[in-house]
Amino acid sequence: MADTLPGTLGPLLREARHRLAFAGVADPALDARLIVEHFSGTNRTQAIADPGLTVAPEAIAAIDAALRRRAAGEPVHRILGYREFYGLRLKLSPETLEPRPDTETLVEAVLPFAQAMAERLGECRILDLGTGTGAIALALLSAVPGAIATGVDIS
Repeated sequence: MADTLPGTLGPLLREARHRLAFAGVADPALDARLIVEHFSGTNRTQAIADPGLTVAPEAIAAIDAALRRRAAGEPVHRILGYREFYGLRLKLSPETLEPRPDTETLVEAVLPFAQAMAERLGECRILDLGTGTGAIALALLSAVPGAIATGVDIS
């Protein structure tokens, strides 16, 4: 990865995707897009509408460092420092686990019960032990008016 990254958005995305594919990353297109968008402050629309958009040298340096970390096997969301979960952006730290799709399944399973409880009693109290990022409690709070949550974690 000694090659210099291009300074415009479209070629930068292509080179990022190429580097991650060469490193054997499972979904190089998605990870390249997430990294480039995050560190350049751009979005998909800009990449399509203005692929010649100049990306700041500081952003290119950050993208290069992130691509190296991802190619070395570090999960993309650890590099970004957040993960989307149930429509929420949750901050990650070394002490927290990443919320997984099966955790969203858990929220979906509990949601009807929590909604019914809140409708019947005017509130629903939720205790999330070992909360980590707070994913479960925050998702339920965002979906259930009248919910009150307590999240507890050792860290």
